[in-house]
Amino acid sequence: MNVLATTCAACSTDAQAIAYRWHTYRGAWHPAYDHPHFFEWLQAWLHMMEQQPTAGARQHIIQRVEPTGGPQVPLVVKQFADQPGWKDRIDRSRGSKAQRAFHAARHLQRHEVGTPFPAGYVEQWQGSRLRHSYYFTQAVPDPTNLHDALVHIYRHHPDGTLLMDLLQMVAREVRRMHDSGFQHRDMGNQNILLRRTAAGWQDVQFIDLNRGRIRPAITLRQRAFDCSRLALPTDFLRVFKSMYFGNEPVLACFDRWEQHYRRRYAWHTATRAWRHPIRHRRDKQATDPQATYPAPRDIWIWDEKSAQALVIWRSRERHRYYSFRNIGYVAGAVSRTLLPTIHHYRQLRATTYSAPVDFTGRIGVALSPTPERWPQEQHHLQGLGKIPVMVRYYHHQGEQEWSFTNDCIKALVKQGHAVSIALVQDRRAVQQPERWTSFVQGVMAEIGNMVEWVEVGHAVNRVKWGLWNIDEYIQLLSPLAAIKDRFSARLLGPAIIDFEFHYLTAFLQRCAVFPGLFDALSLHLYVDRRGAPENTQAGFATLEKCILARAIAAQAKACAPRLIISEVNWPVAGAGEYSPIGAPYVTSEQQRHDAGVAEDTYAHYMLRYLLITIASGLADRVYWWRLAAHGFGLVDDLPENAWRPRPAYKQLQLFLQLCGTAHFIEKLRTPGCVVAYAFQRSDGEKIVVAHAHPEPTPFEPPFTSSHVTDATDHDQPFTAPFMLTAAPVYFRDCRF
Repeated sequence: MNVLATTCAACSTDAQAIAYRWHTYRGAWHPAYDHPHFFEWLQAWLHMMEQQPTAGARQHIIQRVEPTGGPQVPLVVKQFADQPGWKDRIDRSRGSKAQRAFHAARHLQRHEVGTPFPAGYVEQWQGSRLRHSYYFTQAVPDPTNLHDALVHIYRHHPDGTLLMDLLQMVAREVRRMHDSGFQHRDMGNQNILLRRTAAGWQDVQFIDLNRGRIRPAITLRQRAFDCSRLALPTDFLRVFKSMYFGNEPVLACFDRWEQHYRRRYAWHTATRAWRHPIRHRRDKQATDPQATYPAPRDIWIWDEKSAQALVIWRSRERHRYYSFRNIGYVAGAVSRTLLPTIHHYRQLRATTYSAPVDFTGRIGVALSPTPERWPQEQHHLQGLGKIPVMVRYYHHQGEQEWSFTNDCIKALVKQGHAVSIALVQDRRAVQQPERWTSFVQGVMAEIGNMVEWVEVGHAVNRVKWGLWNIDEYIQLLSPLAAIKDRFSARLLGPAIIDFEFHYLTAFLQRCAVFPGLFDALSLHLYVDRRGAPENTQAGFATLEKCILARAIAAQAKACAPRLIISEVNWPVAGAGEYSPIGAPYVTSEQQRHDAGVAEDTYAHYMLRYLLITIASGLADRVYWWRLAAHGFGLVDDLPENAWRPRPAYKQLQLFLQLCGTAHFIEKLRTPGCVVAYAFQRSDGEKIVVAHAHPEPTPFEPPFTSSHVTDATDHDQPFTAPFMLTAAPVYFRDCRF
């Protein structure tokens, strides 16, 4: 044995590394291993390896060993596979894989970037041929890697917060690695080690460093090359890039290079079966399907902060995975019903606001109760009176959560609320139809005769909610259709979201296999998530959208021509990742251009939306989503904000107090920007609710009034002309 205590040239800026020589072996070791007993063990181990059949292997071999002497920590040894002679000649000048990995790890250590502790390396050369090459690191306790962590989330724990925390941790460490002057060049998910903890994962560590390069600075192109090796769904990749750049925008040139290298690597991966057919077949047969990523359509993640499923794929990939059958359903349904729909649309358009409407029981709120939230939700619900309530059941939860929701519904019914429920699917509802059937039957058996309405499915035209084609929705309906007549509850559907009435037509036409299944049409009818309810999309404002929905329902065999809007809200400005339009990660661009609305504006939009949809006679009921949520609720439910009622909560309280049981009489003829609705209460008082849109306007009322109550419940004297703004006001004791 000949152990020379010299400084490795590549490690001169660090503590001295021990250069190691024994017979034809050479290498370097961390000074912590400068112990005679350790080198005696190493020589015996090398001699044993020479006798093993693994010598000369064509694949890398990783094993765990327990050395004696030196730090009493197990080591992980990577034995590099044999390689062609031309590669050996190159490595003779630049260093073997083991040597390069050791020097790279020492570099990362000096810059406090995570990597398993580099113990040392040993190699054996015979002339120009590299016969043996070993790299030793200290074993990481309970290791996993990014690949396995993502598989765990996708398959077993689809939690958006957990996923975002994982990506943020990895992105931060990748940025630190690049800033240290190291380009990995093989940064696949499996080469990013993690340590599993009860709360998630920590201790990001990079492995397989032999392809890496230590450079004075890492260019954007080199950074993009590394990031192109990460296997992430495209929208998660977008989020990862934003996390990597922090508060800086993702540069366009970085995006272009990353996409270029990703396409190149995808081609390399796709041709692997041709280049290495035997190895590819062997690896495929040895792989446990449960240890791989789900199919692209089967990834489904829930985000509790925004109370919605996460977008997984960008639009290009979504279109790639769409079912062509949907196109046929949509084209056929629209062509068959277009002319009758136009006819009914014109008829309904002429009758809006023409008949009195009793507002009693027309305005409801939606809840998503949990044991932690339930006491506060009950308290704030009481402040709105005995209004209708819709409670959501989530299939991705378990029997314990479903049982708790059952108990909440029973309590609400006992308190005098008209309760409805929504059965919200996930991807497993399609993959495991027997679980969905058991879920549906269990819920209906428990509360099917207590509730008023049952909405089946949720945002079924959005693939992020787990449905990729219309036939999958029909699959979800089947167990409900089979047991519908056993219960008093009536069914709602198909819960289309946003202004996509071509999909509504197709879904309703396809649901004709269950004639008369839905007793009313349900929609999640947003405006454009940001603007006023009077804003138009393709010439259709909220009023016209309701008319069109009713006209489509009139043609459907599966649905009665009634409309219930089961979800609507506006995102609140400054809510960050709690906002439904900011989830799951707020980029620097979103921070600069917050698309949410101010809380006062939210309240004004809400009242105007309710007046349009209900006073027009088009919507039988509107459920506001939801009572409490930091990003979009009537109440800000963050614990640090102590469940603060927003202006919308207080203004809805006032509206329900003044007009919640009144009859809408007529929409007054008013000039210009002024909109006015006349109500008559049961005590005989007439109230006019008025506002101006889009500009503040002086209003000369065609009536007298005792006083005016503004939206914040402050009274002021009646004067003419009265300046109206976007905030609705109440003219009290009106005389026409």
